[in-house]
Amino acid sequence: MYSSEAYARWLEAGKRPSQFPYIRFVGTFWRSYHDTWQAAGPSYDIGLGTHGMLCVIGVSTAVEYGLKGIYEGTVARLFEPFMPDSGTDEDKYEAVVAHDYATLIATRGWYEFSFTGALRGLWQLPVTGPGFVRKWERCFALSGEYLIAAVYATVIGAGTSAGYTPDALTRYAVVAG
Repeated sequence: MYSSEAYARWLEAGKRPSQFPYIRFVGTFWRSYHDTWQAAGPSYDIGLGTHGMLCVIGVSTAVEYGLKGIYEGTVARLFEPFMPDSGTDEDKYEAVVAHDYATLIATRGWYEFSFTGALRGLWQLPVTGPGFVRKWERCFALSGEYLIAAVYATVIGAGTSAGYTPDALTRYAVVAG
């Protein structure tokens, strides 16, 4: 969740995706998972399903950020010289989608995000404008990303609904002492 918020803030600040520390955030996930397990394990029974779910999230994040980091650091970087100072419409749109995604996953499962809606919105942007070469690179890169995410979200969503009860959005706690 925190890497998604950080990525959204990164893009909103007008920074280039090729400069985002993707691999560092993968390491942060696994360190957090390990440290939390070590701290909670002696006091709480942590079910195998919870470990499985977190491992799926961790591996998915590692694959996604690994591939995205490689692409952004190589192919996409070749197109950055064609990017206007303020970014293309597609760069700005990616920032909006990243923000909306980070907002959603604070309360809902990531697989509930409308990646198909993001894809439709992307292709509603003007096809011409400043940074034409960069615009088209972003269109194709983001289209692939949103399409793959939509398919994967459908699979994970189906598996999640088959294995878990729907999560309650409201929690109640009694604190004493």
